[in-house]
This record gives sequence, structure tokens and C-alpha cells, in this order.
Amino acid sequence: MGSTVNRSRSGDIAELQAVAWLLDQEYEVFRNVGCTGPIDVVAYKDGKIILFDIKKATMDDARGSFRASRLTEEQIKGDIKRLIVFPGYMFAIDGGIDGGSGCSSSAYLAELHEGAQKTGHG
Repeated sequence: MGSTVNRSRSGDIAELQAVAWLLDQEYEVFRNVGCTGPIDVVAYKDGKIILFDIKKATMDDARGSFRASRLTEEQIKGDIKRLIVFPGYMFAIDGGIDGGSGCSSSAYLAELHEGAQKTGHG
């Protein structure tokens, strides 16, 4: 008998996968303790902070491609980045895809890291 994961639980799992991936990239990761808000995760490394909204990609059968919710105007103005979680432990940050051996999101994350505001701790 197979199990069905509800949408909320599926999003929780995607967020944990994103946190694990960021930890693999050697970031300190801080999660939002509430269920709402424009930021899901704060990633910190070398005195720089990157804010993320985590989105789980779902298959759009009509289009034959994956889709994920867009950022709100508030998030865009706040320089919050969308980290998309795809099936198979693959990730995208505003476009680049990174699986276990890929480098697009890792490279983009490095660019974000270089351009992130200094927090005064470094």
C-alpha cells in the first residue's frame, strides 16, 4: 500500500532538502520558525547573508515541464532569492540547475555569495 504525501508535508520535505544542500555548500543555515513570511531560510557564510524562499517544483502535465511559484513583489524588493527544489535532489536558484554533480546553482550561489551584503561580522 503506497502512501500519499499532502502538499504541506511535501513542501516541508523540499525545505529540508534545500537546507541540506545549502549545508553541503558550507553555509550556516537558519530556518524561519513560523509557517508564513517572505523568507524561509537565511544562509550565512564568510560574513555574507543570502535570503531564500524555498519552492518545490511540480510537474505541469499539460506543458510537460516543471513549475514553481514566483516570488512576490515584496520578496523581489527585499532581494530574496527563490531556491527551487526538483525531484532527484536537484536545485535551481533563479534559473541554474544543480544536481549532485552539476555546477550551475553552485556557481550562481558563489556569485550571490560574492555580491551579498556584508553583515559587519567579517
